[in-house]
Amino acid sequence: MVDLMNEIIQRRITLSKASLDHNVADDQLLAEQKTIFTLQEKLMRLRLSCRELLTTTFSPSQWDNFAFILEEYPKYAGLLED
Repeated sequence: MVDLMNEIIQRRITLSKASLDHNVADDQLLAEQKTIFTLQEKLMRLRLSCRELLTTTFSPSQWDNFAFILEEYPKYAGLLED
């Protein structure tokens, strides 16, 4: 997952730089953006599979422990808010 996130970051930086280069064709920029969207979708599917695994396998005790951790570290509490 981390490698995928890093690839997305690198491609976004490259795209930003390329978008300022008048020698880069519009089609090239659009193709790179499409690649980035595809990678972002792949990352989202991976995250959703992790969510599915977590929500279907956690025991009540593990959910209690998770809630306790969020109470101890309030900056992560936003993970459970809408």
